[in-house]
Amino acid sequence: MDPALVTLALEGPAAYRDRYELVFRHRAERPNVTWQADHTELDILITGASGTPTGPG
Repeated sequence: MDPALVTLALEGPAAYRDRYELVFRHRAERPNVTWQADHTELDILITGASGTPTGPG
Protein backbone atom coordinates (compact mmCIF):
# COMPACT_ATOMS: atom_id res chain seq x y z
CA MET A 1 0.00 0.00 0.00
CA ASP A 2 0.94 3.61 -0.51
CA PRO A 3 2.60 4.93 2.69
CA ALA A 4 0.69 8.21 2.37
CA LEU A 5 -2.66 6.39 2.44
CA VAL A 6 -1.55 4.31 5.43
CA THR A 7 -0.60 7.50 7.29
CA LEU A 8 -3.96 9.04 6.43
CA ALA A 9 -5.87 5.97 7.60
CA LEU A 10 -3.94 5.32 10.80
CA GLU A 11 -2.79 8.77 11.95
CA GLY A 12 -5.42 11.07 10.45
CA PRO A 13 -5.53 14.08 8.14
CA ALA A 14 -3.27 16.31 10.27
CA ALA A 15 -0.39 13.82 10.16
CA TYR A 16 -0.94 13.31 6.43
CA ARG A 17 -0.79 17.08 5.79
CA ASP A 18 2.34 17.49 7.92
CA ARG A 19 4.15 14.71 6.13
CA TYR A 20 2.97 14.73 2.50
CA GLU A 21 1.51 18.09 1.44
CA LEU A 22 3.99 20.33 -0.36
CA VAL A 23 2.35 23.62 0.56
CA PHE A 24 1.42 24.72 4.06
CA ARG A 25 -2.23 25.72 4.09
CA HIS A 26 -3.62 27.62 7.01
CA ARG A 27 -7.35 27.47 7.54
CA ALA A 28 -8.74 30.34 9.58
CA GLU A 29 -11.36 29.44 12.15
CA ARG A 30 -13.35 32.61 11.52
CA PRO A 31 -13.24 35.66 9.21
CA ASN A 32 -10.46 38.24 9.70
CA VAL A 33 -8.26 35.88 11.73
CA THR A 34 -5.48 35.97 9.14
CA TRP A 35 -4.40 39.02 7.19
CA GLN A 36 -1.83 39.27 4.42
CA ALA A 37 -0.24 42.46 3.11
CA ASP A 38 1.77 43.18 0.00
CA HIS A 39 4.45 45.85 0.38
CA THR A 40 5.26 46.15 -3.31
CA GLU A 41 6.00 49.71 -4.35
CA LEU A 42 3.94 50.79 -7.33
CA ASP A 43 5.01 53.17 -10.04
CA ILE A 44 2.44 55.97 -9.87
CA LEU A 45 2.15 58.54 -12.63
CA ILE A 46 -0.18 61.48 -12.11
CA THR A 47 -1.46 63.53 -15.00
CA GLY A 48 -1.75 67.23 -14.27
CA ALA A 49 -4.51 69.56 -15.44
CA SER A 50 -2.50 70.36 -18.59
CA GLY A 51 -2.30 66.64 -19.45
CA THR A 52 1.42 66.32 -18.78
CA PRO A 53 2.55 63.50 -16.52
CA THR A 54 4.03 64.49 -13.16
CA GLY A 55 5.25 62.58 -10.13
CA PRO A 56 3.28 62.08 -6.94
CA GLY A 57 3.28 64.86 -4.36
